[in-house]
Amino acid sequence: MTRREFATVPLVSLAGAQLPSSAPPSAKYTLIHLGAEARTLGSVTLPVNARCYYVLVTHSCERHPEDTDGPFGAGNPRSRFEPVGLPVADYAFVFEDGRRHTQPIRRRYEINPPGRTATHVPAAARPAFEEFFRPIDDALPTALDWAEVQTAVGREVPADFGPVQFVYALPNPNPETVVRSLEMTALAGERISLKSVVLFHRSSHPLRRLPLRRVAIVLPRPSADWRKQWSFRVDLGVVARVYPMPEFAPVGWLKEPYKGLGAPREAPGEVQRVIAEIDAAADATLTVAGGGSEFHFDLTSGPRIEMIEPAYTTVHARVVDAATGRPTAARVAFLSPAGRYIAPYGHAEDINTGWMQNTGADVKIGGASFAIVDGSFQIDLPAGDVYVEISKGFEYTPVRRKLTIAPGQRDLQLDIARAFDTQPEGWHTADTHVHIGAPDLLVLEGAAEGVHLVNLLAAQWGRHFTNMYGRPGRFAGSTKETTVWVGSENRHHFLGHIGLLGLHDWVLPLSEGGPPVAYFGQQTRHTLADWADACRAQRGLTVGMHFPIPNGETAADVVLGKLDAAEVRFDQGFATLGVTEYYRYLNAGCRLAAVGGTDKMFPTRAIGAVRTYARLEPGEEFSFDAWSRAVRAGRTFVTCGPLLLLSCDGTQPGGEIEIGGGREVEVLAQVQSVFPAAEVEIVFNGQVVARGAPPLREKLKLGGAGWIAARCASRDRLTFGMRNIGAHTSPVYVRQRGHGAFSREAAEYMLRLVDGSKVWLETLATAAPDDRMRMGAVFAEARRRLEESISRNTSLHP
Repeated sequence: MTRREFATVPLVSLAGAQLPSSAPPSAKYTLIHLGAEARTLGSVTLPVNARCYYVLVTHSCERHPEDTDGPFGAGNPRSRFEPVGLPVADYAFVFEDGRRHTQPIRRRYEINPPGRTATHVPAAARPAFEEFFRPIDDALPTALDWAEVQTAVGREVPADFGPVQFVYALPNPNPETVVRSLEMTALAGERISLKSVVLFHRSSHPLRRLPLRRVAIVLPRPSADWRKQWSFRVDLGVVARVYPMPEFAPVGWLKEPYKGLGAPREAPGEVQRVIAEIDAAADATLTVAGGGSEFHFDLTSGPRIEMIEPAYTTVHARVVDAATGRPTAARVAFLSPAGRYIAPYGHAEDINTGWMQNTGADVKIGGASFAIVDGSFQIDLPAGDVYVEISKGFEYTPVRRKLTIAPGQRDLQLDIARAFDTQPEGWHTADTHVHIGAPDLLVLEGAAEGVHLVNLLAAQWGRHFTNMYGRPGRFAGSTKETTVWVGSENRHHFLGHIGLLGLHDWVLPLSEGGPPVAYFGQQTRHTLADWADACRAQRGLTVGMHFPIPNGETAADVVLGKLDAAEVRFDQGFATLGVTEYYRYLNAGCRLAAVGGTDKMFPTRAIGAVRTYARLEPGEEFSFDAWSRAVRAGRTFVTCGPLLLLSCDGTQPGGEIEIGGGREVEVLAQVQSVFPAAEVEIVFNGQVVARGAPPLREKLKLGGAGWIAARCASRDRLTFGMRNIGAHTSPVYVRQRGHGAFSREAAEYMLRLVDGSKVWLETLATAAPDDRMRMGAVFAEARRRLEESISRNTSLHP
């Protein structure tokens, strides 16, 4: 598919008010006064007595007890399903000729409870405010940081905004007939908060955005203070950014002899020509105001000091593997007697933890700073007592020691010993989800953390791209100890995020659909299923990232078998959405391996703090292909520390067992951990059926088909980087009389999610008609398979 170019926009001149203003925005809509700024209602009839194409309703519903409050957290559901698609109200048009038309208003489709997160937006409604936008030339001291400015969107909800409600465009099926009234009725047990009702008098959807439009504006006079003197706004969308238009002489630029060396930075000064970037609906009106004038444009056309650290000595240090006597990569921290972090030479002592700001060989976990070293390094240490901490992943015993540094000491050896070795049993580790770091640096970081495979995923953040240089594939500087493979995370703000691991060629574009992942106004042309097919054509591995968030297409892709694995997260225990949703899909009969990765974008996360262990075939040499085959087969566990092994009648995760009537199954769960181990839980079809100290051996009489997995977590809820200490295995699949797991309730829930995505596609998606139709086929096929599974009462993936 060729990239579609934007049409050239006309130059809008305000100098001397040479262009007449178009009709003011008020000609497009009429406000129905409610008699109060906002009201909570059970039922209300609003007189209309006018024609309209849409009714814009700003509203919200009460929070349901089973609503999730954000993607991960203690407020997520523990056992029950989210009320996705549950009707809460009926809105009815009553026409002058006696006809009436009623539309149900449903949770997560047309309405939401007050509040706003990036992952729980309704399918057919928008938050009743626009994001805070940052100027593209904003000075860094007044913006969050350089990388954040590249996304253009601030993350803050305005402090004075209050609870965020949602705007829904209720379509009128009979726009040529006068609407006598609008009846709004909350269903039994529900209440609706109504803030405003507006009639929209044009036929285009008022909430559906067109692709990004740029307008060049000549201000009446040049000014260095133009941002304060002039305001730019649009009624049915946003003016995302307004910035000075650079001076550009194409002929001179083409003849410039210093090609490839860039261009001089323009000195700040007076500005008269600016560019406005606009993300808005088809019938939006741009308003430029300043100097008492407004112009409207239709966008369709001292004392004693105690020395706490004595004189320093330069020390040449080595971290040595106790078994081999050879230097080994590790993560180290040196502390003075006062607790001050002392960094090895070439490492930062004050580690900048801003998003993508510090990409060196340093991490800061909680309040502790560490340097990642290759086994040999130089450091300036004070004579006397010094404290050191050394870590090397989950199979080495971490070290904390007090050292005594002699004046003038030049050499220092620090030993670290392996506690376990899983490689002889075929286990190899991977971080499935890394976003920052040059590949050669990640080879070092992976070795320092005992990670065999680092999946470095290129990604798009508005205009900012990470790790998209050269071609994807195995980094040539990889070692026998650590391989870095460059793939991508392809993302859509509503449909979801998918990891494409093991790529050899880019699957483009990396993001679509607009902020916060793509740039403003970028159209949606692809489904995640399209990206998955392209990855598999290269023998790659597809992963549902931070499963299932965002879950616009996740359910459909799981049904269609487009995902090889799910990135299972248990940030705050096993009752969070990432785990409960994974269980629901397994209960519906889906087969999906559990994997884990850090989503490393900050130096606050160590490579492999969350990692995947995958068991290769006996005697198989490690390679990406061998590891990915193990993942597809489900021979995995996810861990933030413990090494958790499961077998059911001798069958390990990914395998199947067949049960007959009354036959017991012997389950064995074993844990190896350099951290304090907690009790192990055995889960059958999402319910804990056994728990105890490891090793845990239980004989279970199962009631039918399903799946069995093991999990464990620290009693003290200790954290490593960003996760609780814990682990979770992929399932062993239990079949009975040839049938696998099936939960009608779970399948019907997935069906509602698929239907919600179809609503979004038909309502708000910025997509061409042909693309909209083609993408709709994905949801139609997922719906067909779900309905077939439900009607037959059989597993989705038998």
